Amino acid sequence: MLLSEERALPTAVRSDTVLELFPRLAEHLRARGLELQPGDPGASLDYAQLP
Repeated sequence: MLLSEERALPTAVRSDTVLELFPRLAEHLRARGLELQPGDPGASLDYAQLP
């Protein structure tokens, strides 16, 4: 389960960039010593536009 501030979320989210939606969670994980890996450079693709 993932809790967030109330806001609209996209219908589809890439698993390798999900932390971009939750910067406070990413900051918390870094503070706990977790090394976060960068997502795919092609992550800016708009999946809503795909057939």
